[in-house]
Amino acid sequence: MPTCTAPEPTTDPLDQILHDEIALVVCGRREGKMRSCARCDIKARSLIQSAQADRPKRTQRIASMICGSEVGGACDACNAKAKEILQLLGLETA
Repeated sequence: MPTCTAPEPTTDPLDQILHDEIALVVCGRREGKMRSCARCDIKARSLIQSAQADRPKRTQRIASMICGSEVGGACDACNAKAKEILQLLGLETA
């Protein structure tokens, strides 16, 4: 059975700030929440790598990864999170 490993964490401070921001978006940003959970922190690394790959339907793919949906579409909240992540990465405009 193949194992799934998370991408290596970044050592660049600016990349780490961006990663932390994206992890917080995935986890569900709300007033008073300062960090994401460990699961969303790991998921953020994979999302960043996937978002930076030049593929069609990037927003839908990222939303599905956040939502965990394998069949069908992601929910509206996860679609909104995907758009916010792509904006943070400079890959989609508002």
